[in-house]
Amino acid sequence: MKKNEKLAVIIFATMCMLMIACSNDNNDVAALKNMQGVVLGTTSCHTKDDSLAYRIDVSNFEEFDFIITASLPQKYKKEGTEIKFDMKRSNEGIKTCTDNFDAKIFYQLTNITLIN
Repeated sequence: MKKNEKLAVIIFATMCMLMIACSNDNNDVAALKNMQGVVLGTTSCHTKDDSLAYRIDVSNFEEFDFIITASLPQKYKKEGTEIKFDMKRSNEGIKTCTDNFDAKIFYQLTNITLIN
């Protein structure tokens, strides 16, 4: 292989790697506002403060059956509580999980209010 051909192959391979590394996942949800859901209870995931993370059934969110969050304030932790919130994909606050969950199921909740 000639010197110019080697250089072309190296440049092409580098561009391919950059395109793969920088490509966007179209299924990735950055942030969703004014969502509604029901607190389902705790999970097998422990938070950084050694409490348990919570499962939330999100209305009209068909990507997953439920999401997991470490950012649920104490007053909303009762199972069956209906809440309204903004959500952003994040595993912030999660320390360990006993079960093997997809990383895309973890969300941080903000602007949480009771529905009823």
